[in-house]
Amino acid sequence: MAKTGNFNMLNNTILIVDDNEGDLDILVELLGKDYNVRVAMDGKSALQAIDLKVPALILLDVMMPGMDGYEVCNELKLSPRTSSIPVIFISALNATSDKVQGGEAGGVDYIFKPIQAEEIQTSISNLALPHAKSEVNDYVSVSMGGCSMLPTTKNNAEQLLKVADIALYQAKELGRNRYVVRPFSLEND
Repeated sequence: MAKTGNFNMLNNTILIVDDNEGDLDILVELLGKDYNVRVAMDGKSALQAIDLKVPALILLDVMMPGMDGYEVCNELKLSPRTSSIPVIFISALNATSDKVQGGEAGGVDYIFKPIQAEEIQTSISNLALPHAKSEVNDYVSVSMGGCSMLPTTKNNAEQLLKVADIALYQAKELGRNRYVVRPFSLEND
């Protein structure tokens, strides 16, 4: 499983929010080796934990005392500071309407309990790939002074190769082998 799994290569923290200690234990055991895992047992505690340190990803139970998972997600999506945090709902509620409600609340995935390791890992891995690509694009944009054209000098080409090396390293860290490296030339097409 990917070590960097989320989306911000500098922040691989996953916040797991569930009122069931057994489910928390399973998820911490599953993810704790590869991610910085934090836990909260209710919605209010989750929001407090997020105020202290914004995680890269939230695994969020739906049915909890007090504030339910949908309410927590809705609250997160209202704040510019937290609106982009991906939320994966994990719930014993398994009707289509529950899954739809999770999507409407802003969740990026909805996984039914009982927890299946492969499903959790796949969902997290699927989130990691688009974000890693976005980070490389951001890096290229910043490194190249925001230029929208490919570099044409040898120095800029060397910088681009360094960025490509970073991207390949991150791809390996993500545990992906679907990356295609295409050669480029300094000649204009």
